[in-house]
Amino acid sequence: MVFWTILTWVLTPLAIYLLGFNGVAIASAVISMSVVFVVYFVKRYIELKLFKIIFYPFLSTILMGIIIYILSPIFATNLLGVVFIM
Repeated sequence: MVFWTILTWVLTPLAIYLLGFNGVAIASAVISMSVVFVVYFVKRYIELKLFKIIFYPFLSTILMGIIIYILSPIFATNLLGVVFIM
């Protein structure tokens, strides 16, 4: 956590200065991709079954996406319907 906090506070202002408004998105993307290095270093010291950890959240995401895709024509026909359906 400290690693990502420091990376955010260093990279974001630097990217904003160099790239403008798009620097925020680029800095966030770089920080998000740094999780690959953390997983690599963690796997060196402890056994980490990444597929087993990711499988059920991925499966539920796919299922939720299919359900939303099927039900979206019923509930979200226009912006007014989205606002007043709640």
